[in-house]
Order: sequence, then C-alpha cells, then structure tokens
Amino acid sequence: MDKTTQILSALFGVAIVLMLAPSVFALNRGKILRNIALWVAIFLGLAVAYKTVGPGKEGLPLMDGQTSSQESNGSANDAEDPDKSTTPTLREEDGFSPPRE
Repeated sequence: MDKTTQILSALFGVAIVLMLAPSVFALNRGKILRNIALWVAIFLGLAVAYKTVGPGKEGLPLMDGQTSSQESNGSANDAEDPDKSTTPTLREEDGFSPPRE
C-alpha cells in the first residue's frame, strides 16, 4: 500500500464517521456510557480468549503441574534419541533470509 492509498482510506473513514456520528449519538442518548462499558467488556473478553487459546496454543493450560499425554510421550522419545533435533534452526548462512517489505 502506498501513501496515497493510506491517506485516501483515512479520509474516507473520517467522512463515514462524520456522517454516521449524529444518528448514532441520537440513538444512544442517555445510554452512551453503558454501551461503551459493554463494548470494552466484549473486546476484553475476546482478548483474554485469544491470549488463552489463540494461535500457537495446544489448548487450555493444565493446573497443578499436570502434563498432557503428548508432552509426556515427546519427552520419553527425546530421552531415547538425544541426537534428534526437535526444531530445525534457519540462519542467513543457510540461505534463509526473512521477507523484507
């Protein structure tokens, strides 16, 4: 995206807000604070759910130091084969370079 597209998108967004704001405020007269608190609670709940079970998470964290069956099986297999590398590392000298914008 170039700067012109970003500036035009921002201007379009401001124009939409300016056109919709009076009617939204008229509908919410006397209830604005309650609605703001409701939306903040919704977004906070979504953020907590994402942080708890979002991408990269296996599931909900276990309590009292319990381990899942996958974790215990993985550690047993690693003990049998100590030369086995679990995660390959990619370096620039190996021919990998991260994408640049």
